[in-house]
Amino acid sequence: MSGTRAGAARRQEEDGDGEPHVRVLARVLTAVRADSDPSDPLSEARIAALESALCLLGVDQGPDGAGGEAGAELLREALGSARASVMTIGITVTRWSDSRRCAGVRNEWSCP
Repeated sequence: MSGTRAGAARRQEEDGDGEPHVRVLARVLTAVRADSDPSDPLSEARIAALESALCLLGVDQGPDGAGGEAGAELLREALGSARASVMTIGITVTRWSDSRRCAGVRNEWSCP
């Protein structure tokens, strides 16, 4: 990347206070983890989505840039987190659909 493009990319990574987005997102992830219920699939989906975003932001931050082994490992981690997020969102949608469908039903055999 040319010096001008690298400087522009660095400026885009920073928020209004000049803090890199990676650090901001890491703080958000820490806060979300602290407030989350591990038994709640929606909480887990949020965490996994933030983990995926954090990995993606870190890909070209490493010493070897986006093309090295560290970048490839971060991409694999981002993919794993994205898959986990999709799975837990699917569980959440199913639970919400079941609870709406069964809202007035008292039959334990037809509704979870």
